[in-house]
Amino acid sequence: GVVYTLPVDSGGRDSVERDLMFRLCHLAGVQIVESPTPLDALGEWEEIIIFEPCGVRSIGSCSGYSFDYSIALRLERFLHKLL
Repeated sequence: GVVYTLPVDSGGRDSVERDLMFRLCHLAGVQIVESPTPLDALGEWEEIIIFEPCGVRSIGSCSGYSFDYSIALRLERFLHKLL
């Protein structure tokens, strides 16, 4: 799996949540690509994952599109190693 995120210089927030994302993805062997991702590509996305200070949340649907949650579950299994 691959996680796409905005680069900090393109509007991505430099935050605790971003640090958690990078650390969890590294532990789980999930690649991160920092790239501007237009919202009009929403229908092409496989998952929407929100990284919070206390964990990972997957969004099941948005704007009429349904999403998977397999990468979010994979990342959640590594969360206990960080917290």
